[in-house]
Amino acid sequence: MSLSSLRLQLPNVTSSLSFLKDDPLYDEEKPYYCAGSLKPEEEVYRTNLNYCSTTVSFHDLRGFQSQLDIERNGFAFIDFPSKIIFDGNDNESVRDYMIETMTLLKNKLAAEQCYCYSYRFRRSKQPSMTPDIPTGTRGCPDEAANNPHVVYIEYSSQNIPELTFHGVWRPLYGKVEDDPLAICDCFTIDPDKDLVAADRISPGQEYVGEIYYVKHNEQQKWYYLSSQTPEELLAFVSFDSERDFGPACKLGA
Repeated sequence: MSLSSLRLQLPNVTSSLSFLKDDPLYDEEKPYYCAGSLKPEEEVYRTNLNYCSTTVSFHDLRGFQSQLDIERNGFAFIDFPSKIIFDGNDNESVRDYMIETMTLLKNKLAAEQCYCYSYRFRRSKQPSMTPDIPTGTRGCPDEAANNPHVVYIEYSSQNIPELTFHGVWRPLYGKVEDDPLAICDCFTIDPDKDLVAADRISPGQEYVGEIYYVKHNEQQKWYYLSSQTPEELLAFVSFDSERDFGPACKLGA
């Protein structure tokens, strides 16, 4: 079933998101954000991102999530209880969890190979940053994000067979009550008008990457799964070299 047809059956709630502001500054200066710990005198340079709060509707997929198909809709919820317990040995737990998740996706998508290129922990309230602990790790999880963003990969090659990038997300401890992860129907995003490329920099971690922040568009349709549990893993397409899914737009819970 298409999301547009399914949406007519779904309850919805309204809340506000902080979309990227349509600022003429970005005609002269590329948007950026510095993650992690900065010296007090450097805080003024953390970001040049400016947001505007906009009220949107979120359609609750609870009870209908089994009707989603990642090949058709661009995202789906997979019933898959993890066997990994995150204990004191964080590195070993993370490694085992990545292997478990890669195996799941490889089998689910009938892929020849599957690799994990990144991971990130988040929580509703971010603890105080510690200079020697990277942000996004279990020891210093990133905060919940209220600004929609896209890990949107552009790739082109005639020498490599089909290549896809997927994101996965699930709560680790109990069902989600606050800050659920919402995802936008990728077919309702206009990449040329809605997306703005921004640099994400992690000082001290020697990392510079690029993500896309989202400007509001009335055509965008947003979804979430109420009371998502650790057994309900969300998988979504970020890029597919053989199919036009558009960007997978999400905001981090």
